[in-house]
Amino acid sequence: MGFSYYDVAVLGGGPGGYTAAIRAAQRGLKTVCIDNGKQIGGVGVNTGCIPSKALLNYSQKLVEAQTMLKGMGIETGEVVANFNSMQKAKVNAVKECTDGIKD
Repeated sequence: MGFSYYDVAVLGGGPGGYTAAIRAAQRGLKTVCIDNGKQIGGVGVNTGCIPSKALLNYSQKLVEAQTMLKGMGIETGEVVANFNSMQKAKVNAVKECTDGIKD
């Protein structure tokens, strides 16, 4: 079995690591990104910034719908949060980010 050789090895698949790996590959270098997490992307993408900001965004949209739509002449029924659906949407947002990193 032969060895694979790379021009660049990036340690860590967080925002800095995957960005460095993408940039190196864009410049024609044979690149590998090595990450020991269960999911590439680091803490920020998987459990920090991205999921937190997704939930914050959903909550802001909820408040806007509850408080602003009527003033714009848009009538709806009672606008409520479905926290299970919000959690699923958050998981999908994280998955979109990590899938984009893998490619």
